[in-house]
Amino acid sequence: MTDPYVPRLLDYLQIGVRDVVAILGKGSVNWVSRVEKEDGGTVILRLNHDRHAEEALYEYSRESWCLKKAREAGILSPEPLGYGRWEDRSWMLQTYVPGPTADEVPEANESTWRFLGDCLRKLERAEFSEDDSEARQTFGPEGPRYHWQGQLALNIESLTPRDPLLALGVYPLEGQNEIRASFALLKGIPLRFGLAHGDFSRRNVILGPHGPVLLDWGCATEHIVPLYDIVETMRNGVDGDPDEAGLRAFSEGYGGFADRLSEIRSLRLLRAFDLVRWAIDRKPERIPELAESARTTFQSWKR
Repeated sequence: MTDPYVPRLLDYLQIGVRDVVAILGKGSVNWVSRVEKEDGGTVILRLNHDRHAEEALYEYSRESWCLKKAREAGILSPEPLGYGRWEDRSWMLQTYVPGPTADEVPEANESTWRFLGDCLRKLERAEFSEDDSEARQTFGPEGPRYHWQGQLALNIESLTPRDPLLALGVYPLEGQNEIRASFALLKGIPLRFGLAHGDFSRRNVILGPHGPVLLDWGCATEHIVPLYDIVETMRNGVDGDPDEAGLRAFSEGYGGFADRLSEIRSLRLLRAFDLVRWAIDRKPERIPELAESARTTFQSWKR
């Protein structure tokens, strides 16, 4: 059943409509539909569903900016057509790309991850300066760029006999010196902050008629490129996607990670530990899940 708000919104936006088709199972916090227009064109409409309109409006603003930057960098992505707030809801329009998502086509596993590796390489071209007004409006006056040194220092200074991660069984006390040295490595190398997608996965790729298209910039952030997206992709790999073949294809698509392995290992462990510390402080219900993930990451890091 079509949300009764939709025809009123489309009338307000002066979009003549032939049909509206709900797209089920493709959004948990957005209501997503395909709008077939009277002029024969088709667009995607997204509406906030399980969150406040202001939060959704901020995300739509961020996604629109990121989509523009991605397209400028040569990454095949939908074109943002507009966003806003009307009455008590927020909305976003973007071009429609027909086709299945890559997770629905198992034989496209490696080619999809190779495409995502190429997207990662192209994202490094999406540069913006520290004082870029649009970037600051998109990501806020504060963010990982400004918190990085403090985040790194906190995780190094927390490596004491009283570290709560010890009681959670994330790592053993005798591993602290080696972990400290690994984190210290990140203090001595040049790191560049730029646009990171934050959620590379096959479910966020549509196998369109003109090739794969990257979707969903809702997790995008300003972070260390390309390391952040590599680390997040490896973190997702704990659940099996990417699998070993997919991760290898991801590296090949980028051009190889061999010269960054020590940095990747250090940032991956730091990210896992930092998420547990965040949960202890902000989301205690997620402590068991994130502690288990950090424990697995530590064991992999040791090998």
